[in-house]
Amino acid sequence: MDFSHKKHQPKSAQIRKTDSRFQDADNPEITPLDMTQLQLLVLQKLQTSLDVEELLNMFKDSLHELTGVTQVTFNPAFTQHTTDNKITTSHIQQLKLFTREHYLGQLNIEFEEEPSEKALKINEEAAKLVAFPLQNALEYQQALLCSEQDTLTGIKNRNAMDSALEKACDASKRYNTDLSILMIDIDHFKKVNDTYGHLTGDKILQRLTAVLKQSCRLADEAFRFGGEEFLMLLQNTAQDGALEMAERIRKSIEINDFGGVLEEKDLPLTVSIGVAQRDLNDDIQQLIEKADQSLYFAKRHGRNQSIVYSEEIKNDSPSS
Repeated sequence: MDFSHKKHQPKSAQIRKTDSRFQDADNPEITPLDMTQLQLLVLQKLQTSLDVEELLNMFKDSLHELTGVTQVTFNPAFTQHTTDNKITTSHIQQLKLFTREHYLGQLNIEFEEEPSEKALKINEEAAKLVAFPLQNALEYQQALLCSEQDTLTGIKNRNAMDSALEKACDASKRYNTDLSILMIDIDHFKKVNDTYGHLTGDKILQRLTAVLKQSCRLADEAFRFGGEEFLMLLQNTAQDGALEMAERIRKSIEINDFGGVLEEKDLPLTVSIGVAQRDLNDDIQQLIEKADQSLYFAKRHGRNQSIVYSEEIKNDSPSS
C-alpha cells in the first residue's frame, strides 16, 4: 500500500503516550513487536463495524493517547460519501489509501500539537489496516443507498420513506414539533399510459419528480409512494405551511410543459394533493391515512386541488 503525507517539521516535544513500549522519545524507531501488537489492536476494532464514521472514530481512539491524534476525516475517491467533520487545525498528516492497485481516498489525521516523526511513522503503519475496512463500509453504504432509491425517478422509495417517517414521527413526539405530509397523485395518469404508452408515462414521472425537487426546501424529503403517487415529508411544518407548499407544487406542475416529452404535442397534466398534519397522538399509519383521505376527497371533488384533512373529509370517506 502506497502512502504519502504532508507534515510539519517536528519540535522537540514528546508524543503523549501511555504504553511503556513507546516511552523512549529519543528513539524514533518502532520495534516489529511493538507495531505488530498495535496493528492487532487496531485491526480488532476495525473489524466490528461497517459505518464509515464509526471506523474513523475507532482509528482515532486507538491512536489518540499514543500519538496525539484528535480527529480523523476521510475524502473518498470513488463515492459521493464524505465525512461530516471539517479539518480544524494546521497540524495535519495526510495519507493516501490504496486497496491493492485502486486508490481509495485520502485520510486526514489531525493533531492539537505538532507531531513528532515517531507519531507520523506510527500512524502510517496503523493506517495500512484501515483501507479495506473503509472500502467495505463505503460499498455497504452505497448498497444501502441503492436499496432505498427508486430506480426510475432517482428519489427515495417506499422502504426509505417508512424509515424516514418513523424517525420524523419519533422526533415530533419527543420535541413536540410540527410534522406534516403531502400525498400527491397525478390526475388521469392511467389515460396517459393508455394513450401514449408506458415509456411516455415513465418520462412524465421523471419530469414530475424534477418539479418536486425544485419546489422542495432543503429540509423537505420526497418519496415515490408507488405508481403515480408521491409523498412529501415536511418536518417542523404546520398545516398552513404544508398547504402553502402543496399549492406551490400543484401550480408548478400545472404550468409545466409536459408536452415536451411528446415532441411538442400538448399534454396538460395536473395533480391532486392531500395535506395532513400530525396530531398529538397520531402514529405513522394514522398520519398517512389522513393524507390519503384528503387526497381522494380532492379527486372525488374535481381534482387539481390541494385539500387539508378535516372532520368533514373523515365523514365523507367511503370507509366511514
